[in-house]
Amino acid sequence: GGGNPVRPWPLAGLLALLLAGCGREQPPVRAVPAVVSLTEAAAAGYPGENGTLQLRDGRYEDGQGLLANLDEWTAQGDLDGDGIDDLAVILVTSTGGSGQFRDLYVLRRDQGAVQVSAPGFLGDRVVVNGLRIERGEAVVDLLVQGDDDPLCCPSLPVSYRFRLAGDKLVETTGRQRLYLQP
Repeated sequence: GGGNPVRPWPLAGLLALLLAGCGREQPPVRAVPAVVSLTEAAAAGYPGENGTLQLRDGRYEDGQGLLANLDEWTAQGDLDGDGIDDLAVILVTSTGGSGQFRDLYVLRRDQGAVQVSAPGFLGDRVVVNGLRIERGEAVVDLLVQGDDDPLCCPSLPVSYRFRLAGDKLVETTGRQRLYLQP
């Protein structure tokens, strides 16, 4: 018969090339750590003026009037540029008086361990209306005390922006905040 003779060499060469790649050792697959969970956030230690507050089930109480708890607002997004989402949370602290201090924190993974940032101060008796991650920054929408507002009743809408620099939160709001002096 006519026809072309079968030439096994090109096919065998291709097969040998494909199999050669299979014998190489592949780098071990490392699981990408998940974002810090709310359960981990509820059991983390939060640094601040009063030392590190070690939460249990999202709360801290020292028996001397110092109370702290996680606010319901959280946001996920990459704040340190490592490609893994971080968790932004708000801690509400009371020292026994009428003050309710809110601080922003970022929890992230560093070599598998949960790291908690230094606080970003939001204010005393402010109302949080939103928390989101936008272009690598944590953005908190708040009502703060305006010029004529009593401390109890903030009515001025603002948005504060923070970026993570190492373990510190740096405010990038763009205008200086006025702090009410007690």
